[in-house]
Amino acid sequence: MKVTLQNNYSYTYPMKKPVFQSASGDFGKAVGDVFQKETISETARNNLIDKLRLAIKEIIKPKNFMGRGFNGTVYQIDKNFAMKIKNYAKPSLETSDLVIKKGKNIFKNLKTYYGEEVLQIGDLKILRNLGKHTPAGVPPEKLKDLKSLEEIYKYYQKEYLPLFAKVPQKSYDAVAEDFARLNKMKYSAGEYCTFDSKNPGNILLAGDELKLTDEINSINMSDTNSVGKLMELMLYKISSLDSIRSYGDNTEEAKQILRKILIASEKANLPYDTRERDRVVWDGVFKNAEINEDVDDFIQNLEIIRGRNPRLSKRIPEVEKYVDRAFCPSFKGRSRELEKVLDNVVGKPEISEKEKNLIIEKIKNALQDILIPSRFIEEGTHNAVYKITTKYAARVPVNTQITPSTLGEGFEWGKGIFSRMRNYYGEPILQAGKFQILHNIGFQMPAGIPEHLSKTMSEHQQKKYYIEKYLPKFASISQYNYNQIARDLAILNEMRFGPRSFGLFDSLNPNNIVYGKKSLLLVDEIETLCDKPYSNTTAKLLEVFINRATKDREAPDAGEKVKLVRKIFKKTLIAGMYADLLHADSKEDCRNWEIALRKCQIKTPLFEIINKMEQIGAMPFDMDEKITIARRYIDTLFSVNPTNI
Repeated sequence: MKVTLQNNYSYTYPMKKPVFQSASGDFGKAVGDVFQKETISETARNNLIDKLRLAIKEIIKPKNFMGRGFNGTVYQIDKNFAMKIKNYAKPSLETSDLVIKKGKNIFKNLKTYYGEEVLQIGDLKILRNLGKHTPAGVPPEKLKDLKSLEEIYKYYQKEYLPLFAKVPQKSYDAVAEDFARLNKMKYSAGEYCTFDSKNPGNILLAGDELKLTDEINSINMSDTNSVGKLMELMLYKISSLDSIRSYGDNTEEAKQILRKILIASEKANLPYDTRERDRVVWDGVFKNAEINEDVDDFIQNLEIIRGRNPRLSKRIPEVEKYVDRAFCPSFKGRSRELEKVLDNVVGKPEISEKEKNLIIEKIKNALQDILIPSRFIEEGTHNAVYKITTKYAARVPVNTQITPSTLGEGFEWGKGIFSRMRNYYGEPILQAGKFQILHNIGFQMPAGIPEHLSKTMSEHQQKKYYIEKYLPKFASISQYNYNQIARDLAILNEMRFGPRSFGLFDSLNPNNIVYGKKSLLLVDEIETLCDKPYSNTTAKLLEVFINRATKDREAPDAGEKVKLVRKIFKKTLIAGMYADLLHADSKEDCRNWEIALRKCQIKTPLFEIINKMEQIGAMPFDMDEKITIARRYIDTLFSVNPTNI
């Protein structure tokens, strides 16, 4: 039997404080007397039944109503106890063999749990009384009063989110600790304790403390009480039947709740996403909260922080720092004003003097909101990138303080020179002095080790990140995405910027290729003064994906993870064949090939490999068949060059 303790008078009208006297008061006292004793004597049993028969009509009066769930309705008995009655059932108290059982008290170690009955009298369950409380989400009794989805969303966004965002961190900590205790409990061998997260009303706010209610179920799976389950209760479900699709203008309150959940879960070492449903919840919450982070990578980053810092005193500050950076504030005020101006002009072949001056004015106004740590995205060789809004980003020189007075002169409207390169996001929409505006690609994971992280990591930590985070992610990216990056470099090879001026992609910094928008993307500015044609080759892709960890450091040897390096090598070679980039015409190209072959533990001469791949590329078959043949050849190459592990 499940029921959610919910308080109707908290929302519609103030209920008069019940005066517990006569029959209901006497029954409550009798319950308390029985509750204190280990066994129930025949005298105590008969006394309890007699007092219940006298009190039942008084207890179920509207003034004592507390809430209604799927299977039961709850009424106050007195300040200490409440009664749960099955819905649509009339309590039968006249039978002489009415069974009275004390609660098993299985969950006595849970500090926040109020769902276990202290007594059962026939079909009636006696619970501890929470007192006045507010359920998470939208209570069923409130749903009856709301006439439209708009009103329901308004209540969730304007009433619920701000209220629970104010709950102290220690209250979230207590619930997470109880989840951790539940994960260690079993009903029997193979039957684990799991809290029901489908109904948000199963978590309640009483005063400034969060409480858990409803019965605890069993499941043949361990560690199901997860971060995702807390998120489902508090940020995903409107009611037991519906999920929230938007936090409206209250995303900041939602982020505050999520931050408290994450911090509490770290303190309790809760699993992040044990259940399949957890990932659906994570994705939905991140989308609603406008958090531009890939959920897989966000969770993996938390796992890395947890593994690296077993001591909470060191771990929690790192988690707080990481979460705060990921949960940068929703974009309002001056940033949003700049976005509106840009929306009106982006896509135009040219703009008026008035529009140009307005853009410069809005940039100067918004500078102090944009160039702050919480908006930082990434740092490249020469520039750093910051979020303006979810649509736009700013690129400015590194180690240069830019203020309205030092913004610089000049204004250049984007020319769209590289518009044919569909996966290139490094060309600015406009440049005002030293301030460039780009399209914001949202979450991005750079190849290699992100520059800003490498500056804070030891050599051991860099190696760990490269092997445990970078290699698995980029080895899992599709061949199609590798092909599209190579295609863009082939397009760049055909472009001319003067009699002897060609485009050159900077592959020395692996961060210049990122994974974002579910694609591999080229970022950073392209050099247009190279005097050598067709310089963008497969070797450059090998340098990015395999040879470099950062712009200053070669990639570490992968050890037992060399198979992941080989997967990336295979996809890069096929992409090079696809876009006709296999040629190695310079010493630099040859050097990059040699390094990549060494990291893949391949001893076959590089030109033997290049010639064979070029032969496959020249075959009179369609590209899909050529790719199939190339895969077979590379697999054979791997088999004749066994790894050392």
